[in-house]
Amino acid sequence: MSLMLTAENHSIPLSDGNRIPIIGLGTYGDPRTTPKGTARECVKLAIDVGYRHFDGALVYFNEHEVGQAIREKITDGTVRREDIFYCGKPGDEFYPKDKNGKYIYHETDLCATWEVECHPYFTQPKLLEFCRQNDIVIVGYSPLGTSRDASWVNLKCPPLLEDEVLVSIGKKYNKSPSQIALRFNVQRGVVVIPKSFNPQRITKNFQILDFSLTDHEMKLIEELNKNIRFVELLIAMLGFPDLQYRTSPIGGVGRCKESNRLASSSLIKYPVVKRAGVDEPSALHFQSEKMSLMLTAENHSIPLSDGNRIPIIGLGTYGDQQTTPEGTTRECVKLAIDVGYRHFDGALVYYNEHEVGQAIREKITGGTVRREDIFYCGKLWSTFHPPELVRPALERTLKTLQLDYVDLYIIELPMALKPGDEFFPKDKNGKYIYHETDLCATWEALEACKDAGLTKSLGVSNFNRRQLELILNKPGLKHRPVSNQVECHPYFTQPKLLEFCRQNDIVIVGYSPLGTSRDANWVNLQCPPLLEDEVLVSIGKKYNKSPAQVVLRFNIQRGVVVIPKSFNPQRITENFRIFDFSLAVDEMKLIEGLNKNIRFVEPRMWSDHPEYPFHDDY
Repeated sequence: MSLMLTAENHSIPLSDGNRIPIIGLGTYGDPRTTPKGTARECVKLAIDVGYRHFDGALVYFNEHEVGQAIREKITDGTVRREDIFYCGKPGDEFYPKDKNGKYIYHETDLCATWEVECHPYFTQPKLLEFCRQNDIVIVGYSPLGTSRDASWVNLKCPPLLEDEVLVSIGKKYNKSPSQIALRFNVQRGVVVIPKSFNPQRITKNFQILDFSLTDHEMKLIEELNKNIRFVELLIAMLGFPDLQYRTSPIGGVGRCKESNRLASSSLIKYPVVKRAGVDEPSALHFQSEKMSLMLTAENHSIPLSDGNRIPIIGLGTYGDQQTTPEGTTRECVKLAIDVGYRHFDGALVYYNEHEVGQAIREKITGGTVRREDIFYCGKLWSTFHPPELVRPALERTLKTLQLDYVDLYIIELPMALKPGDEFFPKDKNGKYIYHETDLCATWEALEACKDAGLTKSLGVSNFNRRQLELILNKPGLKHRPVSNQVECHPYFTQPKLLEFCRQNDIVIVGYSPLGTSRDANWVNLQCPPLLEDEVLVSIGKKYNKSPAQVVLRFNIQRGVVVIPKSFNPQRITENFRIFDFSLAVDEMKLIEGLNKNIRFVEPRMWSDHPEYPFHDDY
């Protein structure tokens, strides 16, 4: 999973703007058999190990020890209060019964955040999908399926941690079956709260952020699902109206309304950490950041608003046809596929789509990938804006690629040029010839292409807010743009446009993410070289990474898809190696502080076009 997660930085966003560490320590212990002081010492050890999330309850009868441990670690300077995430659960009378000894039930208020049993034998796929659609984080209790309290647990369940699949995968990574089971859930975006009062297990359970499971291994573990509950609340099952374990299509019981924010113990009176500067983050911000936390070299796609997915890193394939040797693009795309890239950004106007298509087809024929593994983005050039020319332009791209469809087709520029054989039409005086631009009419023609199955998704490029709103507010809009491809890097962070797109479920795809293109026809050569910035160099040294890798990582952690262009085999490989580290919050802020609102790409030769997008603020 952990594109973003490390032992030092392993929290994910909640829909209310707060954050929750993806692994916590469960603190339940039978008060009859657990020695006094055990919870306190284990919580202190857990904080030293790296845990920052503790799951407790008044009914566990040990919140005083948990609170004492936390306060001691705050006092000695190990942590601050805002570093700790405590989840408590309300309840006054713990096990109320009537005079006949029958449990007394009460009207239940099911809630917005769900803590449920979740492990490889009980994967909760329907509930997990429902919660994802509603911005609810699943917190998985009994993630190792090993509690053996007969009052609560079905003792007939097979021992999860002896499963041969988990044992085998664990041997590959030199990890225990417990670590594999925890990692599995974490890679699905499920917060895990394994309970243990064993110091060795507390330490081992936390050591799951230094490896990731492949797609194949995730599927193998998913297939272990037996819909077996270990925790069945046997003492209370009969007659409880909300314990519909056997009948509910999605299962699950709501617990602790807003428990992601409220601590139930009077020992801990402060609110949990609130992310600075965030009031009501958009759903896309929550979803995109959360999803980006789950990415690996093997599995690094994020969702688009139409239900499709886009790999968060791609290879840009633009090259000057006059200086790029024939065959270069083909060999670089083949290398990129071997490295792990699955996203390729091209265009008819790049004059090399035939090489991109040839490379993809060769890798499909060779069995390295399937067509459905590849994401190709093509672009509608400005001389094809009239509606009657849109489909022929896309069909020309498909014929050149020799593919049946593209995954994403975008309007490359909002500025129409005179239709014809010339991509860059000029008059006798050398001035570019513009054409009347009707973006809504062009978009309707693109919608027809999607309906015909020629492209899976539709997007735009270089659109400002006004131009995006023109499409979004179009009467009869059938398909919304899923992406906006724009320049985006630490010297030009696009905060306003990024937030607007998040609010409208539009993914930002960042071109020139390294800010290094030096083509004088397109580029402002007076811009300072981004990759020599001292902040980037310094952070790179810390992680043994290049400034380019730090820059790419920065954008990915913001939920921005990056498409660095390179025909250098070493750089192609290096640019992809950004899934084995993550930037700390303070490092992200340092890099955000580099913003100079500097564009490297400025097509000023069209600055007098009525739809030139860069005159607007954003």
